[in-house]
Amino acid sequence: MPIKKSVSRRYSSTRLRSILRGYEKNIRLNKQSEILVFLSYILFLQTLGREARNQALSQRRKTVTMDHVEEVIQLVLKKMRG
Repeated sequence: MPIKKSVSRRYSSTRLRSILRGYEKNIRLNKQSEILVFLSYILFLQTLGREARNQALSQRRKTVTMDHVEEVIQLVLKKMRG
C-alpha cells in the first residue's frame, strides 16, 4: 500500500482552475494535474528570470528591466514548448 504524502499548497486551487477555465471551458483536472500545471508555471517563471538576468549581465546592467524580459521571452517560450 503506497504512502500518501501531504503536499503543502502555495497556490490557490480555485484560482488555478478559474484561470484554466478561461482558456478551456470544459476542462477537468485531478489534484495531481493541478500540481503539475503549477510546477510548470513556476519552472517557466524561473527560466524567464534566469534568462532575463543573463541578458542584463551581458549588457553590463545591474538590474533586470522589462526590456530585458521582452528580449528573451520568445526564446523562453520556444524552449518551454519543446
